[in-house]
Amino acid sequence: MRVALVDHIGADIIAVKDAETKNEIKYAISVKGRNFPDSESKSTQFDKHNAEMLADFADSFGMIPAIAFVFTDNMENNQKIRVFLITLDALNLKADDDSISYIKRSKSTGGGYIFNTQGRKNNLLSEIKKDPSIDYTELTMSHFVKDLAI
Repeated sequence: MRVALVDHIGADIIAVKDAETKNEIKYAISVKGRNFPDSESKSTQFDKHNAEMLADFADSFGMIPAIAFVFTDNMENNQKIRVFLITLDALNLKADDDSISYIKRSKSTGGGYIFNTQGRKNNLLSEIKKDPSIDYTELTMSHFVKDLAI
């Protein structure tokens, strides 16, 4: 993909797949990042207003709206950066599907979304990794510096 960073309400990245063919696909991506301490739940929210702004931006430029949830955590005994990329359409479908446990509607954000990688009793990563509508990437850090003295 070819990518460009944008500073616009609703989108952070523009990505174009197959830019040199007739099958070109353009994405407007909103990035939501979070660092998860061991003591906190492994979920984040994407509110309805942000979803509407992303959809508006994408529609203005003929793009597919997508969200990249970017997390850092120690869930598997290694410091990892995890990237979950999903289109807004797929996010909507999954949020309304009661059989999906890792994406839910959020009442506190006016109908936005909650993306959760760890349930109350189990790790949801294995389910997420099998979902063909989510592009999952992880980076494992072999050395993590907590404090950098200058």
